[in-house]
Amino acid sequence: MKLLVLCLLFGAVLALTRADPSEDKPKNEKVADPESVDETEQTDETEGTELSEEVADPESVDETEQTDETEETELSEAEDEDGAGRAKRCVCRARRWCKYSGRRYVYFPYRYHWSQAQRYCLRFGASLASIHNSRDNHFLRLLAQKRLAWIGLFDAANERYWLWVNSGRYNYANWCRGQPNNYRRSEHCVFINWSSKKCWNDYRCSVRLPFICMKK
Repeated sequence: MKLLVLCLLFGAVLALTRADPSEDKPKNEKVADPESVDETEQTDETEGTELSEEVADPESVDETEQTDETEETELSEAEDEDGAGRAKRCVCRARRWCKYSGRRYVYFPYRYHWSQAQRYCLRFGASLASIHNSRDNHFLRLLAQKRLAWIGLFDAANERYWLWVNSGRYNYANWCRGQPNNYRRSEHCVFINWSSKKCWNDYRCSVRLPFICMKK
């Protein structure tokens, strides 16, 4: 009996030694490592390029690059009663004199002190704009694209004695409520399109703003 058991054990050991050891090992599956991918082999399937639009900032305009060249825009006499259509067409023709109600106007987006703006207008035989009725006021409000803009009204010579720089009569005003108030006793020049009412406000002449020139 013992001899039989020994024979069986010997046979089992012999069978194990003949078995293929590779069958007991797990198979290695080759998996790509994302970090090991060669970037030179990657291709970009999108060829489109997104372009950024450059928008000119009026404050960044180099004053040395500004020229004195302006052109006059002759428009047909057909216009709306309040001049809105004509103002709109003039806005589309930047830096061109626009004829309205017997005068010529041009809006400059350059930001100048009030006195600098007046001196700039003088280059064209013009002055900062004067306003003498509600129609002209509405027209210039639109010409300036409803933005703040210096006009030629000031009281620097005598407080509350308002004068037009071109010596025109002070016979019309569109002051905002509570204006002019000469805040801190330092506001002697006037700009238009203040607040949601788009009315006039007195302010410090040293502030840089766009402006409107006018000539006959």
